[in-house]
Amino acid sequence: MTEFLNDLFFIFQRVNWLSVIDILLVTLIFFSLLYFLRDTQAMVLLRGAIFIVVLLALLTALVDLPAFSWLLRTTLPALLLAIPVIFAPEIRRALERIGRAGTFIP
Repeated sequence: MTEFLNDLFFIFQRVNWLSVIDILLVTLIFFSLLYFLRDTQAMVLLRGAIFIVVLLALLTALVDLPAFSWLLRTTLPALLLAIPVIFAPEIRRALERIGRAGTFIP
């Protein structure tokens, strides 16, 4: 327990105002993305993809599978490139909403 508290104290010592701004920007981007994808078919697809990625990451963390771990490490960047292709209609729709509203905040 004391090791956990020491680790937590170490983390809070390193936090500065740039870290807070960084975290807030990432939070805003994720919130905006989820807001624009709500009630769409893409949200169902995104939920399924996130579930599979988390499940596979847990599997490789719990069981030492070097070949499977390598496969995940090499295919996940390719999946990141495929996301704009898969979600192209939703991205277009979100950009149209941003353009009409004139703001990035939903």
